[in-house]
Amino acid sequence: MAHFDLHEQEQLSNLKYFWQKGGKYIVGLVVVAIVAYMVNVGWNMYKNNQSSAAAEIYTQFTEVAAGGHDLDKMLKFTQELQSKYAVTEYSSMASMQSAEAAWKEHKLDIAANLLNWLIDNSKDQGLVNVARVRIADILIDEQKFDKALKQLQQPHDSAFDVIYYMKRGDLYVAKGDLNRARDAYKEALQKAGQDSNVAQEVQLRLDVLGGN
Repeated sequence: MAHFDLHEQEQLSNLKYFWQKGGKYIVGLVVVAIVAYMVNVGWNMYKNNQSSAAAEIYTQFTEVAAGGHDLDKMLKFTQELQSKYAVTEYSSMASMQSAEAAWKEHKLDIAANLLNWLIDNSKDQGLVNVARVRIADILIDEQKFDKALKQLQQPHDSAFDVIYYMKRGDLYVAKGDLNRARDAYKEALQKAGQDSNVAQEVQLRLDVLGGN
């Protein structure tokens, strides 16, 4: 039997006391750490599986879209992506493309619903910025000018300033407020900077309005 002096016995007693009081706590921390790690691994695997499954559906969607814009089939795939794979970028892209197809068929309510879903669910701020402009177009056509302006006043990336101001100009033209339309177009022209193509398009609008 091993022989321990008083100092060693005291250390052993302290270790036993520490284990009795804190051992379960340490085990708990280890278990929590392991669970957290497994959850993280599982979540990453889940996201990868989600993305792969969504990609397959989106591939079918693009085939339909490229084959003549069968809106009903496009909407079917889009709704499946929205309901099952809303967190993926594929659901946002399908929503935008389906909204455009619905717009071309003058089904404005469907287009607006798709765009509103995109705004509420997409993490792609670029697509959200475009969706707001598209909704503003629909609202301008419906002469819902206040709602359209509200969309165009929402925070957005500075890269979209020119299109937002240009669309405000279009709104004021439709509303018959030509002075505000000129101001909006002038602001858009300033935001266009060195982009000659965009600047030319804005200048054309100003030339049509005439005046200073």
